[in-house]
Amino acid sequence: MTTTAPRQNVRLRLACDGCSAAKVKCDKKHPACDGCTNNQLECTYSASR
Repeated sequence: MTTTAPRQNVRLRLACDGCSAAKVKCDKKHPACDGCTNNQLECTYSASR
């Protein structure tokens, strides 16, 4: 029997960094959501905490 360490899946956040900082609803479009496009922000999705 082999034992393996449990895998930790890296999950991306549901809202992009720009929408999270502004606390507005993110439409999650890729490569850039409408909120970031309208505000001319870089749309990035970081790993969740």
